[in-house]
Amino acid sequence: MHISNDILKDTFGYLDKMSMTIADFALLLKSSNIYCGDSSISIHLATLINNNCKAVNILKYFNIDEIYECITTSPLIPNITPLQKAGSLSYIFAKSKELNLDMNKQIDISTKASFHDSENFAYPIMIVIVLLRFNCFKEANDLLKRYIDDSYEQIINIAFVKYPAETRASLARTPLEYIELFNILGVSDIKSYEYLSFLYAHFLKYQKDFENAKNICKNIDASRIDKNIFNDFLSSLS
Repeated sequence: MHISNDILKDTFGYLDKMSMTIADFALLLKSSNIYCGDSSISIHLATLINNNCKAVNILKYFNIDEIYECITTSPLIPNITPLQKAGSLSYIFAKSKELNLDMNKQIDISTKASFHDSENFAYPIMIVIVLLRFNCFKEANDLLKRYIDDSYEQIINIAFVKYPAETRASLARTPLEYIELFNILGVSDIKSYEYLSFLYAHFLKYQKDFENAKNICKNIDASRIDKNIFNDFLSSLS
C-alpha cells in the first residue's frame, strides 16, 4: 500500500496544487485498489475510467471508536500540510460529535482546525454550534458577536453569497454547519440574544421569508450591533 504524496514527492519534489491534483489522479488510474473513506469525485471517476480499479471504503471495517482512536493517534498528522491538518481535524470533530464527547473537547478540536485554516469560517461556526448544543446561548452569542463584528462578510458569504440565489432559497446547497445552526436557532428561544437572532434573520431572508426576518429585526436590541451592518441588512429586506 502506498500514499500518493510520498510517491509524488520522491519523484518530482515540490508540485503546485494543480500539478499535484493531476499527478494524484494519474496514480489513481494506475491503482488496482484505492483505499479511502467516503469516495470523492476523483476516485469515482478513476473507477469509471479504469474497470480494474476498485474503491475500498476502509471505514466499514472499523467502528466509530476505532476510527477516532486511529485518526487522533496517527503518526502521519504532524507531517501533512496545514490544510490537510485542518481537514483531518474537521473529520475528527465530526466523529467527536457522534461519540458525544464533552463540550470542551469538541471546541478544542474545532479551534485547532481553525488555527490551521484561518480563512475558513466554517470552523468558528462549528464552535458556535457546539455551544448551542450544550445550551450555552450567552457564550455562543458573545462568540458570534466577535465574528460578525470582525468578519461579517466572510461569515455571511460562506452560507449565502457562495451559491446561486435559486439554490440558496431552499438551503439546498448551504454548508451542513449552517443547516444545523439554522435548525437549532429555529427551535430555540433566542429573543434576548441579538447576534443569534440577527444571523437567524439572515437565514429567513434567504428562504425569502422577509416578513419574519423583519419581525426578528424589530425585536433585536440593535444598539449592540454595528449600525451600518444592521441598517444595510434591514434595507435589503424592503
